[in-house]
Amino acid sequence: KKSHAAEGVRCAQCPAPPPPPPPPRNDEGALMGRCFRSVREWAFCLRASAWLNGLLVALSWWRLSPRVPPDLLLMSTYVLGCVYRAHFPILWATGGKRTYGSLSAPQRFFLGTAMVDQLVSHVAESAFVVQSEHFVSSVVAARRQSLRGGGGEGWVRGVGGTHLCVTVVARAACWLGCATHNKMYHVLEESMWAVAYGRFFIALASSCCSTTDLSSTSSSPPPYDSIRTPSSSSPSTLDNAHVLVVTVSFGLYVLLLSAYDVPMYWQQWRDDARAGRRPLPLVEGLAMMSKTRKVTDYAAWAEDMPWMCAYFIVAPLLSVSFVQSTYQPAAHATIKEMTAGND
Repeated sequence: KKSHAAEGVRCAQCPAPPPPPPPPRNDEGALMGRCFRSVREWAFCLRASAWLNGLLVALSWWRLSPRVPPDLLLMSTYVLGCVYRAHFPILWATGGKRTYGSLSAPQRFFLGTAMVDQLVSHVAESAFVVQSEHFVSSVVAARRQSLRGGGGEGWVRGVGGTHLCVTVVARAACWLGCATHNKMYHVLEESMWAVAYGRFFIALASSCCSTTDLSSTSSSPPPYDSIRTPSSSSPSTLDNAHVLVVTVSFGLYVLLLSAYDVPMYWQQWRDDARAGRRPLPLVEGLAMMSKTRKVTDYAAWAEDMPWMCAYFIVAPLLSVSFVQSTYQPAAHATIKEMTAGND
């Protein structure tokens, strides 16, 4: 007997069809859904901002040509690394499955695997933290006279070597966490980032408490004075407003790490422990990092979207601003030098 449903007719005796199931989305997905309607829309914004940051790198090279300051090389390394990684974002948390996720087809794009992503991030993040340390040391050194007697010189010595927290400890923990799927290594990694940038934040905050303007400070010049122009070697190139913006950004970054990233990986470690999932052997994990599966589910990416937005959008802008605020183009330097000579 032909049913009413087959004919497309519904009568009183026919049961009502069940409502369609809602799309899978966790709390983080609902929060990020206010900004992005799909994972592809989010990925498009990520890649577009990465290309804009890459354009800023090209403008910086053109602006400072023919000089090549060390900070310019560090900025280019980090920003171009973010451009690459934004085109091949890797999903590190794929539920309880021992695989890595990517938005690209893993069979066609070997460059989008977790192994290559880690190699690029290792170089890029090391460059960024070294550049950050150079900037903080320049700011504190520029205010050394105003901070003398209040612990200013101690902060200069205390900031030195902070990059080792990231380039050695944090990066080693990241490699072990990605290869073995032991989230406790990621807890250590994010904690080291928080320690490093917490020290940077304290050093900048102590400098901002000084009432002396950078433009009127006649202290020792920042690092790399030998490759700076006469005007750009002066502490007056360090703008007070820019230093304040960087200080607030570092503080917010430490807050993001402490309130979101570390608890997120801690919870993932607890979930793995309750589910009885043991860490993988190191060699087996490294082999798995060369394979990825395509994941386009919004809920799977939602938990990683906040830190990815900060990593690929905000941090490159800070890296570019370090160079733009510290170094001046040669043409401007020549005009200022001539003006000073006439006076």
